[in-house]
Amino acid sequence: PDALRALCASARPSPSSPPLPPLLRTSPLPSPVERRIVRGRAVYVKRDDLLRLPGSAGGISGNKARKMYGLGALSAEDFPECVVSHGGPQSNAMVSLAAAVAARNSDSCGSGDRGSRENDDAFDGEGGSRSLRGRFRFLYYTKRLPRYLRNQPSGNLLRATALGTELLQMSPDEYSETFSGPAGTSGGAPPPGLPCPGPGRALWIPQGAACAAAWPGAVRLAVEVAAFWEGPGGAGGEEEEG
Repeated sequence: PDALRALCASARPSPSSPPLPPLLRTSPLPSPVERRIVRGRAVYVKRDDLLRLPGSAGGISGNKARKMYGLGALSAEDFPECVVSHGGPQSNAMVSLAAAVAARNSDSCGSGDRGSRENDDAFDGEGGSRSLRGRFRFLYYTKRLPRYLRNQPSGNLLRATALGTELLQMSPDEYSETFSGPAGTSGGAPPPGLPCPGPGRALWIPQGAACAAAWPGAVRLAVEVAAFWEGPGGAGGEEEEG
């Protein structure tokens, strides 16, 4: 409770607030609220679709930007050396996590380059990434890629691998056996038997990134909504318009 109250207090924008974390520095925080009239009633739309994760090969927006807020707020000293997750090869959460790790590598390098480029090819044809490897890693478990994606990667798979994602492919049976059940979809602990990714701190993010790591962004969203409603822009007492 005390930690949550402190987080709520720090989330409310004020002149004394610390600088925004790198991942959301160029985003419109708080995200704007637009007023619309629908069938004579005022409807307020929270435009989180305008949030962006800079350096994400096209931009990650909306709820995924909110979920990544907590990772972006971590200092380089607190950021895990390895982030591990799982899901489909075109997952929005996958490319969002890839962007979060790549942005942290960019900050740690002190330049626009995210990590050290080991090879000009971003994808090796077997589902492995060859580029943008840096101090921080992102490991992603997925089912064995279909032939068309191995031959011509596209969409979120191409974006994530270009950002340095290390794909770990499994057979469909092995994947289902490993990730079916509560451990694969929620909670802070990885499934039993999943190998350790290596030395250093590792953070397990379940499929879809709906976990404790997403709390800071969710809390900030709640604080923004409350602040808007309590402020001059809010209209909690308005009735329908004629």
